[in-house]
Amino acid sequence: FMLMCNFPEALLDRFLTEMTDNGLRINHKAVVTEYNRDYQFHELIDDIEEEHDVFQALLDLDDMIQEAEKLKEEQYGEAPGWQEFATALEAANHVLASYEPTFEELQAACDKLKISISKLRRWKRSREM
Repeated sequence: FMLMCNFPEALLDRFLTEMTDNGLRINHKAVVTEYNRDYQFHELIDDIEEEHDVFQALLDLDDMIQEAEKLKEEQYGEAPGWQEFATALEAANHVLASYEPTFEELQAACDKLKISISKLRRWKRSREM
C-alpha cells in the first residue's frame, strides 16, 4: 500500500509512469484528497480495495470485448446464439462506456459475453465434426 499527498498532478503522473516503466507494481495506491482526507485507515483501505476490484473488472470486460470482436458474423451468423451474442456485446460496450459502472455491472456484462462466446464456439466445433 502506498499513500501519497502534496504531489502536483504532473509530478504524480511522472512518478507513477516511472514506477510502471521500472516494473514496480503496487496494487493499492491512494492520494489524499478532499474526499478521503478524514477517513480512518481501514476506511481508506476498503475504498481502495473496492476501486481496485472495479478497475480489474473493467480491464477484464475490455479484454472480453476485444476477444468478442474477433468473432465475425460471416463465420458465426448462422449460429442459433448469434443474436444473443450480438446483444451481449452491445450491452458490454454500453457498460464499459458508462460513467462509473459498478463492479456488479461490469462482472455481469463480462459473464454474459463470456457465456455467449462459449456457445458460439461450441456451435462452430459441432459443425466441424
